[in-house]
Amino acid sequence: MNIAVTVFMFALAGTFNVILGLDNNSTQTRGLASTVKRSDPTRDFRIESGSVYLHPWTGVKEKKVAIVFRQAFSTLPYIVLQPTVLDLDKNFNTRLVIKAIDVTQNGFVLQVYTYADTILYAIEVTWLALN
Repeated sequence: MNIAVTVFMFALAGTFNVILGLDNNSTQTRGLASTVKRSDPTRDFRIESGSVYLHPWTGVKEKKVAIVFRQAFSTLPYIVLQPTVLDLDKNFNTRLVIKAIDVTQNGFVLQVYTYADTILYAIEVTWLALN
């Protein structure tokens, strides 16, 4: 069974078709694959991704990590950030900020900080850069 999904990714990037392959004998996804097709072949479209694991975090309220792309983008990329691991103290409120700052065609700085009484032991942030 194939499911066709149309994804609209920013007005400048255009429309992309993503095909997800699912196993016919199961409700679980297996061999998940995707194909991205450009609606405008004249545009230079590229995606790069990675993740950063910050541990130990004890006593620190802010960390910055320089991310360097494997290959420079031809234009300034959009950056999408997603926390994928959070190890927090359950007895305190969760106050967490994740930002991409100083974005260039060659990379960006990942900024993670907590405030007030939040106690964070570790965090992993997955990032996606696309133009």
